[in-house]
Formats: sequence, C-alpha cells, structure tokens
Amino acid sequence: MQDTSLYRAWAEIDTDAMKHNLAVVRRVLPEHRQMAIVKAEAYGHGLEGVAKALDDEDIEFFGVATPAEALVELKAKAYDVVLSDVMMGVVDGFMFRDTVRGFNENIPFVFLTALVNSPSNNLLEKVAADRYSYYAPKNSRRDYLLGRLRQAIASYRSEREAETLKNQVEADLRIASRVQHALMPPHTQYWDGIFYGGLWRPHSIVSGDLFCWYPLTDHSAVVVFGDIAGHGMPAALAMTAVMAHLKEQEHSEG
Repeated sequence: MQDTSLYRAWAEIDTDAMKHNLAVVRRVLPEHRQMAIVKAEAYGHGLEGVAKALDDEDIEFFGVATPAEALVELKAKAYDVVLSDVMMGVVDGFMFRDTVRGFNENIPFVFLTALVNSPSNNLLEKVAADRYSYYAPKNSRRDYLLGRLRQAIASYRSEREAETLKNQVEADLRIASRVQHALMPPHTQYWDGIFYGGLWRPHSIVSGDLFCWYPLTDHSAVVVFGDIAGHGMPAALAMTAVMAHLKEQEHSEG
C-alpha cells in the first residue's frame, strides 16, 4: 500500500468490492456484455488501477470521455477497435487517430458521427485516408453498427494473425539457413598444394545452391556444384537432402 503519511486525505479503492459488483451485474444480466466507463480518472478512483482490475475480469469494452484518456488506455494494453466521435472539441477524431498512429499503425477506427459528408468537411475523404478507418452515422441501426465493428475487428485480427504467422515462418527459415550453412564446406581450404576458396550466399534466407569439395586421392578431388530448380523452401529442402547424401557418400567405405 502507498505511504499516506504525507497526505491529509486519501482514498483506498477496494478492487475486490468492484469485482463483486461486476459479478452481481453479470448474474442479473447474463445475456449482456459490459462496458466499463472509466472517464474522469475512473470517476476519481484511478484510471490505470481500475482498468487493470476490470481487465482481469475479462471486461472487453472500455469507455472514456476524452482523447487524452483514450491515449492512456491505448498505450497501456492492446485493443481490437476504437469507436470514436469526430467532433471532440479542440482535438477532432482525425487528429486523435493521427496521434494513435504514432504508436499503433493499424488498430481500426470506427467513426460514429452525426456529420454528413459535404465539400466543406470532406468527411468520407478523411475517413478513407486511413486504410483501417470506417464510418457509421450516429443514427445507424444497431445491427448496422455492430456489423461495422465486427468487420473492423475481424480484419484487424486476421492481419495480426497473418503477421504472427509471417514472423514464425521467418524464424523457421533463419533456423533452416543456419542448418544449410553448417552443411557447406569451409570457405577456404588447402590440400596437397591445391587451394580453393568459395562463398555461399543465398539470394534470400535459404537457397537451393550448393557446392562441395571431396578429396579422392593424393592428387585428385571432386568439386560438386549444384543449383536446385525453383526458389524458397522446396529448393532448400532438396539442396539439404543432396548435401546430406553427398556427405554420407564421403564417409562411406569406397
């Protein structure tokens, strides 16, 4: 607990009581999902602590009153979508979006506004300027607005999953590249008056190209060069199989 000896007054927030109240609401309204309104520093209870406590209870939606409060939350945890007005005083919705883009490039924005597109405000042009932004009139039917939100969330999650998969594939390719490097002979080698030098450098992370050097007698050797047709992992797998076979032949009798 924080040292309160320097303060004339303080507030102690019982997060267990808050969680109990949430559980009561869920029992009374089991078919409904809840949004936690945490504006004005969670009504003086402390935005960061209250949001963390409710996040532990699987609250999916948080509501705030100002862009500044939204920025605190968006920097603190990952969200799937931002539902925002356009007219918000000094900072409008598009300025708010631009600020968010400084630390989150692709979280979707759904602008819910009473504004109607016109030459004076270029509303739809400003929405379309960002590929992850959507628009819904404030008088939208509930099913229309929910459809917009689901569309934005589904697209965002699919892109995140694709990015995760891409990173995993790249990590696997880097491991495969290290295996291929381990199969290659030394870059330089001197043997009985014969010197060779070679450099194997894949065009991408892995390669279908190969070369080997195998001494046969005191005065002869075999140099093998290969180029597997194709690119990427299929060619790399074929290259690895060929190299493994050649090494097996090198160490076999005869």
